[in-house]
Amino acid sequence: MNVAEHLYTQGYISYPRTETTSYPANFDLKGVLQQQSNNPKWGDVVKKVLSEGINKPRSGEDKGDHPPITPMKPNNGQLSGGRSNLISSCMRCCSPQIGMKSKPSTESVVRLIGYSH
Repeated sequence: MNVAEHLYTQGYISYPRTETTSYPANFDLKGVLQQQSNNPKWGDVVKKVLSEGINKPRSGEDKGDHPPITPMKPNNGQLSGGRSNLISSCMRCCSPQIGMKSKPSTESVVRLIGYSH
């Protein structure tokens, strides 16, 4: 939790102490994605989502506290180790909720979630 709180105070992620799993109607999903569009790991996939349009999340539960933990500021190499891993985890959790309107390619999904073999 210390890593998450540090990332929150530095503006990298939204408030980490939340049980909410749905985004409010007024949440700026496009702005969040635009911040991530130059990331070397998932920037191309994010650009594709932005160009095709964002599916507004339809599921999840609003517990009345804060939006789901979401990457808010790009990590352009400033973070490493556990901090970088936590940002990547946030993006992997966030990305299925902010889906592409068209079916993504397997390559896009693999790059977005960071899977490698």
